[in-house]
Amino acid sequence: MSLFDWLLVVHLVGDFLLQSDRMAGNKTRNRQWLLRHVGLYTLVVSAVLALYALLHHVPAWAVASAVLFLFGTHLALDRREPVAWWMQRVGMAPDHPWLPIVIDQVFHLLTLAIVAQALFLVQP
Repeated sequence: MSLFDWLLVVHLVGDFLLQSDRMAGNKTRNRQWLLRHVGLYTLVVSAVLALYALLHHVPAWAVASAVLFLFGTHLALDRREPVAWWMQRVGMAPDHPWLPIVIDQVFHLLTLAIVAQALFLVQP
């Protein structure tokens, strides 16, 4: 499997399997719950990135940058403002309850693709 494949799997684990109902329900209103969720997510993603780095001789600075990028983008996206802004900007109706979740996940997948490509490019 490619790095992107592994990141996709661990994203699903971190964003769905390990996210409690309390995290999901409170993360947009309470910074503590948001940080708990994003911290746990970052922990599982970091494990995959560290293993990949060891197996493919990726520099530590690149892995650290990737972890910080994913932490920051996940934190921003899960606050929901970027998704709401995008929907308004593009002209998407906010009355579809599933649409913000789909858009949120597309943005998360884009960040994973960016990280996978960046780390591939810094391999020796």
